Amino acid sequence: MSGGEPLPGRRVEKMRSRQVRPQRDALAGVDGGAIAQHGAHVRGALAEQAAREHHAVGAGEQQLEHVLGGVRAARRREAHVEAALQELRPGSVATWELEHDDGGSGLGTTWSKAGKTGLRYVRIQLWGPGGGGGGCAATGAGEQSAAGGGGGGGYCERWVAASAITTDLTVWVYAGGFGGSGNSAGDDGDGSCTVSGTGIAMSAGPGSGGTGGGVAPNARNAGGAGGTAWGGDIEAPGGGGGMGAVIGSQRVPNGFGGTCGVFGGPQAANDAGGIAGAGWGTGGSGASSAPNTSSRTGGAGAKGACVITEYY
Repeated sequence: MSGGEPLPGRRVEKMRSRQVRPQRDALAGVDGGAIAQHGAHVRGALAEQAAREHHAVGAGEQQLEHVLGGVRAARRREAHVEAALQELRPGSVATWELEHDDGGSGLGTTWSKAGKTGLRYVRIQLWGPGGGGGGCAATGAGEQSAAGGGGGGGYCERWVAASAITTDLTVWVYAGGFGGSGNSAGDDGDGSCTVSGTGIAMSAGPGSGGTGGGVAPNARNAGGAGGTAWGGDIEAPGGGGGMGAVIGSQRVPNGFGGTCGVFGGPQAANDAGGIAGAGWGTGGSGASSAPNTSSRTGGAGAKGACVITEYY
């Protein structure tokens, strides 16, 4: 290098000196107290933000714990319900039935839980016998007749734990009433079907017979009343039989048989003899006659019955 040129190291040194001096002069004019105050403000803001975030996390944890507590409680309730259903759910079912077709004194017997190992509870159902429908007299020219239907028997139902049955149960069932002949009323059901034992007394009463149909104009022949029911968890009176009527010269054969429990009675006959009750305890329908017809008989009421369903 020639003697007139500066050394490279010295040139760099001068450049650095020129760059640092303005920064040093700028910092010399800044108040140290302001910097400290600004720093404290920033630190305070960060602390407040951290406190808010901590509070939010705590609230979220509490809410989550509340939700989890509700889930645990629901699972406990579900377990209790399942245990209760398992207790009620039968392993096997057996059915004992008693019914009676013949009129008269009825049919009586006993049901016993002796020897029924594992029996948990029973369902006792009673259907009272139905009443017979009314009959119709013979008609001449221009004459008509419509008789009333028989009433349905009462229905009674009860659930009993096997442990509550300490004696044999005595059961009585009866037949339905006969339909009326000529213009006579149908017979009432033969008697109340009953179940009795220590702490148990149940009854399903008979339906009444429907009124017979004469040939008088504007005659209204009432249906029989439904039977009573008592002593059960479910007590349903029997349905009344329908009315048969002649209004002016028009026959209105509405003498249907009364209902019993879930069983519906038969329809009213139209220019025919009455129809017998089909389902346990239903009433027979009344007879109906057009002009110039011989006498007709009402439908018989359905028999009474008892069913004991055994759950193991």
